[in-house]
Amino acid sequence: TEADRLRMGVFLGVGMYAWFDYSEQSLEWHKKVAAELWHRYGHHASLYGWYVSEEVDGGLGDFVPPSRGKKGRALYRREIIDFFAGFQNFCQELAPEKPVMLACNTFGMAKSRELWPHVLKHVDIICPFGFGRMPNGDLSAQQAAKLWQSMCDETGTHIWMDMETFVFQGKALVPRPIQGIVESLRELRNFEKLICYEYSG
Repeated sequence: TEADRLRMGVFLGVGMYAWFDYSEQSLEWHKKVAAELWHRYGHHASLYGWYVSEEVDGGLGDFVPPSRGKKGRALYRREIIDFFAGFQNFCQELAPEKPVMLACNTFGMAKSRELWPHVLKHVDIICPFGFGRMPNGDLSAQQAAKLWQSMCDETGTHIWMDMETFVFQGKALVPRPIQGIVESLRELRNFEKLICYEYSG
């Protein structure tokens, strides 16, 4: 109600079934949660869209458990594509004007260049993160941003940045020095919107 009054837009988080889980069971759970959220909050003008909060790695399967066997990565990738196709379709039936957003890691995305468009065509807004801490041997932040942009241009997906305003200190998150934030803002200019994430640590 307060967001309505302030003319804000709110994404409702539809998760967390399980970290990195895009199975059929996860999809059915997400549909039930989205339906309940729509029933409770659909009348609010501030309801902007749906946020799938399980995240996913840029390599689309770098975190697949070995217990899934030799075909684990291929099955996982298929599950991700099927999940977003099914979830976007369900959400469009509920409220066709409300977009589906996914925040995802950027690491290793070049390895899955040919697969990401199959996911992106079922995601209205992609919101990648991790540009300020790209691993050695991976793409640079600028290269990753350009690759995301080219894939989103192919699929008509909106691209926002999940700007991480923290750094790791051991396992703890602490505020990122402002100079690093300013550098990222100057270097990465192709994003439609920036979301500021986790300043408090």
